[in-house]
Amino acid sequence: AQVNPQALKERGLVRNLNRPVKILGNGSLSKKLHVEAAKFSKSAEEKIRAAGGEVKIA
Repeated sequence: AQVNPQALKERGLVRNLNRPVKILGNGSLSKKLHVEAAKFSKSAEEKIRAAGGEVKIA
């Protein structure tokens, strides 16, 4: 699945796309995600990659 700032805004998780989005590593991840954001916490990046996903800094 693709996750980017626009998708997060559409789901009501981000209010303003003019500010950078940082992905945090709270919780667990069981699906393979392709995530695009301005920043990632170290734990978020590790969890996304461990689940077989991809991290892209935009």
